[in-house]
Amino acid sequence: KNGIAIHDLASNQIITYQDLNKQVVEFAKILSDGEILSDGEIGKGVVVIDMPKTYHFIVAQLACSYLGKPFLSLDNKQTERNFDIINDISPEIVLKGLRDFSRFDCFNEFESDCEYVVYSSGSTGKPKGILLKGEPAINIVAQQSEIIGIKPGEKYLWLLNTAFDASLSDIYSTFVAGATLVIPDFETTEVKKLAHTIERYGINYIDLPPSMFEIFNKLTTKHNFKSL
Repeated sequence: KNGIAIHDLASNQIITYQDLNKQVVEFAKILSDGEILSDGEIGKGVVVIDMPKTYHFIVAQLACSYLGKPFLSLDNKQTERNFDIINDISPEIVLKGLRDFSRFDCFNEFESDCEYVVYSSGSTGKPKGILLKGEPAINIVAQQSEIIGIKPGEKYLWLLNTAFDASLSDIYSTFVAGATLVIPDFETTEVKKLAHTIERYGINYIDLPPSMFEIFNKLTTKHNFKSL
């Protein structure tokens, strides 16, 4: 319970698993009591999470899963892409913060086993929505955590974009293991800050986009990342 679930470097917040559970349940109650959901009904409209990359983002995701509400995570910096996605998916709610939201009366409803939605990159045309079930994802995440060998108390630096579905494996394989998710206060491409963070906080695991591999390889010739 007192293990550290999240270290949010941007806000300098350290959240234990006990604290995280409490905040998730409290926000789920806010959602379901009608403060955000229309009439307090738990339907199958999508909750779009269009928030900065902080621990609040994760609280919102977990609260949706707690209620059985499908969610769609966006990168809040991609304004034009997000506008197109929101128009396409017709969500029930768009969260800009835990107390900053837009609610829509006309929204699409999805099957009861839809747990979350991701959109393709759109590199070959228009981004396409993919509806995903929760149980297979849980099995994959548990296997990933076991294969990687993450242990309680170890630190996983969350570098990937919030809209990228691989972010989910980073977040949940960390939590499944009882490890600590470290949320950076810099952009992934800021290599000097990346190196400093790995060394200062004793990061054990990172998940890099392919475009960063060559750059990171050069970093390893200058730094001795003993913890990684």
